[in-house]
Amino acid sequence: MKNPLHTICDIPFTLTEVLVSPDSIKFSIDGVAHVIDQKILNDFVPDSAASEKNNLYMFATEWGLLLKNKTMDTGLSKYGGKLYLREMGWLYTSGAMKNVGQIQIPFSDRKIENAVVRFNVREEDFHNSGLLGTERIENTSEAYDDVAGRFLPSLKVIESLHQSDHVVVRVQAMLGGVPIQREGMRIEVKSDAGYLNRRYGFTNHDGIAEFKFTGMLMDKGEVATLKFGYRHYSNIDSVSVTV
Repeated sequence: MKNPLHTICDIPFTLTEVLVSPDSIKFSIDGVAHVIDQKILNDFVPDSAASEKNNLYMFATEWGLLLKNKTMDTGLSKYGGKLYLREMGWLYTSGAMKNVGQIQIPFSDRKIENAVVRFNVREEDFHNSGLLGTERIENTSEAYDDVAGRFLPSLKVIESLHQSDHVVVRVQAMLGGVPIQREGMRIEVKSDAGYLNRRYGFTNHDGIAEFKFTGMLMDKGEVATLKFGYRHYSNIDSVSVTV
């Protein structure tokens, strides 16, 4: 697992005893110890909900630890962090849910060894938190977006080839702004016109997925827009195709 990140902010709890290892995340909130391991991650993100680009918020509650996958919240997944938290309602605003930070897991296998964790910590607790020497992330939407761009996968349309009766579109999986060679990533596609040979496909060993589009029932010169994304995060990149 990569080294943890931290954000200095005004929070109503004390974070201490942070210890991040390749197979677990450990920390204490107001003296209560918490552990997140592979089994716990799998419980909160089961196989049936697995996807690329997982952004889990950690909440400490009086009932225990809660992990909420923001990426899976339809309609809220692209909200900024502060607005997303306000949508938690009274459980969050009352302090019953304490936002400990985030765990970002890039791939659908949910391996904790690939995760990046960011903790919220008060200035006065920082030196006793176990986070000395870790990278500081500012408490701004821009900084959080930058972290997501560095550690969660994206997509890029790299080619659109017109054949005799169809168009071949190739999409590249990206991470940190560079192509990644990873097989089996599920990429979904939708179009506002025409016909696609499939609604989703999987990347090959080069991290590329290929789709075929035909302008069935479209007039010559009409334009269709193809949008690509991951299972729970749509419209990452798009391409316009003229028939």
